[in-house]
Amino acid sequence: AEQAAEQAAEQAAEQAAEQAAEPSCQDEQPAALAGHAGTYLGALLDWVGRVSSLHADGDAAEGGAGGVGSPQAKLQHGLTALLAALLSAARPGDGLQHPELAALQPLLGLMRTQRADAEVQWGGCRVLARLAAAGSLAKEVARVGGVKTILLSMRAHVRNAEVQAEACRAVRGIADASEGCRRLLVESNAMSMLAAVMKRHSLHAELQQDGCAALAQLALGSEAGMRSLRTEKEGVEVLVGGMLLCAREKRDFALAVVALQSLAAGDPALVKRIERANGTKYLAAQP
Repeated sequence: AEQAAEQAAEQAAEQAAEQAAEPSCQDEQPAALAGHAGTYLGALLDWVGRVSSLHADGDAAEGGAGGVGSPQAKLQHGLTALLAALLSAARPGDGLQHPELAALQPLLGLMRTQRADAEVQWGGCRVLARLAAAGSLAKEVARVGGVKTILLSMRAHVRNAEVQAEACRAVRGIADASEGCRRLLVESNAMSMLAAVMKRHSLHAELQQDGCAALAQLALGSEAGMRSLRTEKEGVEVLVGGMLLCAREKRDFALAVVALQSLAAGDPALVKRIERANGTKYLAAQP
């Protein structure tokens, strides 16, 4: 039985690797791949956990034995696609009852062991962002360590706009989920990471929209969040910059207006910073 499970796992990983080579197919066949796992799901995930730890971060660096294009790298990409497909079968309406959610922990483990691999991080953050779009699933992502994993991914790939866009979308979803999720993000210094990423990718409209929404949600969620954004170096300037880009791109940023006005209330020094960042018009604007 164990041999059969391992063979099923290998076959599923091979299918996932093929899907990874064709991104357009990844969102079309998750249910079929999840169904293929069938009763072997537990053994499959155990096998994934073992394989993903065989080649840790150091091997993923370009030029090494596990560098870009190597069999090891391709295997890790295939495993990421496999877990992504399994998790894509979990729908918001299913709550936490969907069996494929068992793939969440192995995915986070894979992202941690393969932190230097941008493709693994992009695929993982993309799945986490999709799960975080549903409140109950976002809470589960946070509960099992997703916040730390996402922030580590952001730190490791600051220059990669694709990874950062998915990561910001995931952070936004988690921030929207609950007070507990917002508290966890603030305590994990998510404000600083968001500010750094938004400053570097200042012309990426989708990233700026998600970043503004996440910063606003965290600031408005608690006094600690408001204090964190107020004291973050260039945090206010980054928020205003994101709002200005959203305005040019005709994207919604109403919550950011509320947060900016709350930040400025009774704080002349912050008002001056907002004015210097060309955000004066938002201080009196209707959200």
